[in-house]
Amino acid sequence: MAFMRNHLLMLLVQAVMTLLSAVLRVVDYLSFAGNHLIQSALSSLPKGKPPFPIILPAPGFHPALFITGTSSGIGRDLALALAGHGYTVLAGVRRTEDGDQLREQFTTESQRGKYRDASLAWDTSPSSRASVGPGRIVPLLIDVTSDASMNAACRQVHSIIQEYDVPLVGLINNAGVSGSAPMEIASPGFVNEIFAVNYHGPVKLTQRLLPTLRQNRGRIINISSVASWMPGAGFGAYCASKAALRATTLSWRLEIAKFGVSMSIIEPGRVQTALWGKLAHQLHFHQTRLDSLQATIPSHTRTSPPPPSEIPLPWWNGPGAAATLIDNESHTTALNGYPAARGGTHRRPSSAGPDPLAASLVNGDGDAPTTSTSSSSVIASGPNAPLDPTRAKELYRPIYQQIQDTSQMAPLLYFPTAHCIDAVVHALTASFPKVTYRVGWDARLASIALTFLGEPFVEWVFRLANAA
Repeated sequence: MAFMRNHLLMLLVQAVMTLLSAVLRVVDYLSFAGNHLIQSALSSLPKGKPPFPIILPAPGFHPALFITGTSSGIGRDLALALAGHGYTVLAGVRRTEDGDQLREQFTTESQRGKYRDASLAWDTSPSSRASVGPGRIVPLLIDVTSDASMNAACRQVHSIIQEYDVPLVGLINNAGVSGSAPMEIASPGFVNEIFAVNYHGPVKLTQRLLPTLRQNRGRIINISSVASWMPGAGFGAYCASKAALRATTLSWRLEIAKFGVSMSIIEPGRVQTALWGKLAHQLHFHQTRLDSLQATIPSHTRTSPPPPSEIPLPWWNGPGAAATLIDNESHTTALNGYPAARGGTHRRPSSAGPDPLAASLVNGDGDAPTTSTSSSSVIASGPNAPLDPTRAKELYRPIYQQIQDTSQMAPLLYFPTAHCIDAVVHALTASFPKVTYRVGWDARLASIALTFLGEPFVEWVFRLANAA
């Protein structure tokens, strides 16, 4: 009886979410129309900004887009949808097999006729919808934390657009990582790694491709997050990286608009992606670490070096170590291969000292969680005193439990990636693209609440929701 009741409740929730998603799509399109009216009116005023040029796919013409982070989630769905709309999608991945799988999926779906009638929001002609046809997906290997990798990828981008004789008309910086660690015990290596992927990567890649995009008067779209202005407990470093990306986008777009290059930012709320499932595994991993935390004693309080058996995880070996783990570890290895995840321990190089808590990274484009820690010693709870491991366990376990409870609801209560795709399509194809696209009911309602009711009210709502 209880099973039947829960099943019916789940079906009801799914029906409600489907209805809300449909209503949200109408709201999105009304927002696009309102933005067009406002910017059109402003363009006629003194110092008004003229409409941006648009380069659209046409029969036999498939302009190129470069999208990073297309292994899964939003990036994968974007690559498939935009290739279906007729673009040549240069799909950035870190593993060859991910690119092969993506290209194979697109080829199979194209042969089945899935994209036969695909059209962009701007296109109202049935005849042209059928004649443009699908584009293509060309996978590219890229690691946005590596200058050498980005340089090689950019050379390959120019080689491909010359080979297909198409212009590069868009860059979508989607690759990112999410990580949770209370700021008091977040290691510098963890914070640096998040910023390397979420902020420095998009900035460096944009700098490299901006001359080509300026020549073609293309579009730049940065995928940020609602967390850039609506932070959450346990995600301080992640929120800071997305806030930095947002601020840079808003400034940079003013510098390049006169060249006919548009730059927009997409801020999704809670969207149904594979990241939430991996985040649940990550949080279980953290709980195991907290159980093992008491064995890790600050190095400067010891009279002799700690035995290797007391170190619960691999040690941070400098910048790029986490990225290497992301690239090379399979999902099974990352979660079950670590002895600490099974209650055991891991050895580290003897030259390093212990860290009170190594925070995990979950890659936003579909890769396995990885662990990064800092080469520095402990993070202090006061001016100089280290945080006692027992106290850390007591203080911060509830935060991880709260995030875990929230992530478990993601498949049921969060919105599909179609809303993000709509926002990106508009940013690519509108003569007056929006500056900021807030995607999802949570993003829209929280924005309104912050404007009119302030941060304390929004914080109260979140506390109430988490208590429920």
